[in-house]
Amino acid sequence: MESLDCPSCNEKIEVTWKQYWRSGLGYYHCPHCKDKSKFQTKPRWVQFSSWALQFFALMACYASFTTFGFLGSVSLLILIPVFLFDKHLDTKFGNLVTAT
Repeated sequence: MESLDCPSCNEKIEVTWKQYWRSGLGYYHCPHCKDKSKFQTKPRWVQFSSWALQFFALMACYASFTTFGFLGSVSLLILIPVFLFDKHLDTKFGNLVTAT
């Protein structure tokens, strides 16, 4: 399973989809010590490329929806692999640091 290390207690934090969606602002809460940690991605190009991919996927969904109406909403399925890829990048290149 994909996990990150807590900087306070050094326990592994399993990155579930619930935690992934809660960490939209870049903060994870350790279930063991209840400490709040800031998420960082190294190298920075990984984070920026992930944001760009999400932006372009959302714009493609919007363009499809405005062009084809309700049938264009099927294009929202594009977002599934985009978010799967983003979650994978978070656990592969990301680490947690103590929040200030």
